[in-house]
This record gives sequence, structure tokens and C-alpha cells, in this order.
Amino acid sequence: NSSVAYIMFTSGTTGTPKGVSITHHAAVNTLQDCQARWDIGHGDRLFGVSEFSFDLSVFDLFMPALSGCALVLAQEGREADPQGWVALAREHRVTVWNSVPAIMEMLLDYAQAMALGAPAPSVRLWMASGDWIGLGLPGRLRQCAPQSRFIALGGATEAAIWSNSFEVHAVDPAWPSIPYGRPLANQRFYILDALGRCCPPAVKGMLFIAGQGLATGYVQDQPRTDQVFTLHSGLGQRLYRTGDLGRLRMD
Repeated sequence: NSSVAYIMFTSGTTGTPKGVSITHHAAVNTLQDCQARWDIGHGDRLFGVSEFSFDLSVFDLFMPALSGCALVLAQEGREADPQGWVALAREHRVTVWNSVPAIMEMLLDYAQAMALGAPAPSVRLWMASGDWIGLGLPGRLRQCAPQSRFIALGGATEAAIWSNSFEVHAVDPAWPSIPYGRPLANQRFYILDALGRCCPPAVKGMLFIAGQGLATGYVQDQPRTDQVFTLHSGLGQRLYRTGDLGRLRMD
């Protein structure tokens, strides 16, 4: 369905917030891939901690409709309360936790400070995105839920929640950071130089996203839409310029 599913505003960290128009097709493409990739089903309990103005909440709101899983929401006024998170996660046996890394760190720090032991032992899937992921976080979470999986995700509001993922089995001591990962289904990444040419592995360039997750553009702002959403004739792809630098790893 090519009609608009939602409009989500960017954070405004690089200028005035912009209304990003995402179609049903783009959002469902991301959600269906996540459901299949991590086998999310009616037996799961998803903990929703993100504000509805943040695009991680799109996963929280619509994955239950797609997969049949239950959604556990924090009580009004306790959305930022680690004590409440621990109580809810334990009471409802939360299995999927989707949040920014800082929320996970707060959960662990609170449990450690209060000597609570494992704050959410039933979680099988940690999904971290939206900010820098500390190299120590996957290990800390695995200690409190030994059978769990840690997934780092990334992308842009302009590309339907996420565009890439990376499962961290063990942190390589040589890593300066968690690798950004590989594209999700029907999405692509390109590292291009200033002339629009594909950079070889290990060479730094501008990061572009392509594929079915791209937004239609910015609402009522064609000039800024045209600045970052372009058609690359050589690749035959519509691209979104993220404004971030990246490089392909040798693998």
C-alpha cells in the first residue's frame, strides 16, 4: 500500500524538525523482516518504553498486530522509572525489549544498585538502536539473561524505523565500536565518494540508504526533500543521504 501510514518528525538535532512521510509498504517491509528474522510470535511479550513521538514506538505499536504478541506498557507517569520496568518485566515475563541503549543501561544500573539480581531474566531478544551502543552493554545484558540475543539496529527516521542490523555474539577486543551491520530485507546501503562513486572496502565515504524502506519525503518541504532524496543514475536507485560517514568492512 503506497498511501501514508504515519508522519514522524525528526529530532531536529541537525536543524528544524522535519515531518517524514512513511508509507504502509515501507513500514510493513521493516516489520515483516523483523518478525521473520527473530521469530516474533504470539508467545512473545514486547515491552514498550519509547515515546510515541519516537519511531521505535512504530515497532511497539504494530508488531503485536502483525505477529500476535502482547504489548506491555509502563504505567502513566512511570515511563522513565526503572523500578517500574523491573516490576513489569518480571510480572509479565517480557521476552522482547526494544529501546535505546541508555534505557538498557538504566535498567542494569538500577538493578545493580538495588542488588536485585537479573532485572529481566525472561528477555530472549534485546533490540538496541537510536544511539551509540557501549561495547560493554551486550555482555552485561547476557549476564542477566544468559539465553538472550543482542541485536544492534540502525537507520534513519527517513527509512522506516531501521535499515540494518547486527547480532553481537561476542565483542571483538579490536572493535572500536559495534559494527553497523548488514541491510534488512529489501534495503541497501552504499558508501559513496564526493563524485557519487562507490567506495571500496575500508575507504571512508558518505552513507546512503536505498530500498523499500525509504520515505516519500518531507511533508510540505520539497526543497529539503530534493536535497537528500535523489535518484542515482549509475546505480539505478533512489537514495537517501544520511549525512553520516561510513566504510565497508573487509568482510
